[in-house]
Amino acid sequence: MSDSFIMKVTRIAMATVVLVLLVAMGSGCGEKVGVSDESERDYPGMKKAREFENANDLDGARKAYEGILDRDPLIARAHLALAFLLEKTGKNYAEAIYHFRRYLTLRPDTEKKMMIESHIRTATLCFVGTVFPNQAAMLSRMAEVEKENKALKIRVANLESQTVQLRVALAAARAKNAVKKEKTPP
Repeated sequence: MSDSFIMKVTRIAMATVVLVLLVAMGSGCGEKVGVSDESERDYPGMKKAREFENANDLDGARKAYEGILDRDPLIARAHLALAFLLEKTGKNYAEAIYHFRRYLTLRPDTEKKMMIESHIRTATLCFVGTVFPNQAAMLSRMAEVEKENKALKIRVANLESQTVQLRVALAAARAKNAVKKEKTPP
């Protein structure tokens, strides 16, 4: 890979991080609190989950939020709280992204939408960072995948060509067999 390509990818990654941070700083939840979110604050188990979280028992909080969602997966507030918790611990960004998106699915008109989308972008970047801890590794893996993809495309083309040849040979053999059957007396 050329140095200019690596520099371009680096600039794009840095610009993306800056944009995400700017959006995160500039987006707020608004003054209005969603009625549905407020009513879900009192859902059975939510108070206990918050108590675990406030006591820094993050494992207990996670289990409490997951228990709520096991009982009722439509409790958007539990999805959001669990997403923030998972993001905070930094252990499972993919799951955090799922719960942020699930919240937005359940509350598509929320005033928190921009803020949550910002968290999704940040969690996505963090997830990519855990999969590819540095840009060199990412670029190296991309080159490997592209090479493998090219080899697979060639293999598929060869197999398709062989398939056509075999079909032609099969049709010829069937035709030859049909002619033999016509010439053979009963």
